[in-house]
Amino acid sequence: MSIASGALRYADAPPASYAECASTTAFTTSPVTWRTDVAPSVSAYTHYYCLRIDWTDDPGTFFSTVTYTVSQ
Repeated sequence: MSIASGALRYADAPPASYAECASTTAFTTSPVTWRTDVAPSVSAYTHYYCLRIDWTDDPGTFFSTVTYTVSQ
């Protein structure tokens, strides 16, 4: 499993099913612009993470570091 395989995804709203989770935005190994429609201010956001785990995966086989850089 890896970030590049699409195993880790995120959403702005809580997914109600596996299908909804599978259709959310996949993390990538490259920087991306998250939002462009926000005026300068103080804002709070909640993210929901979806991690695909296969039935054959052993516990502890997925490790990842996600680094956020924020600029305005």
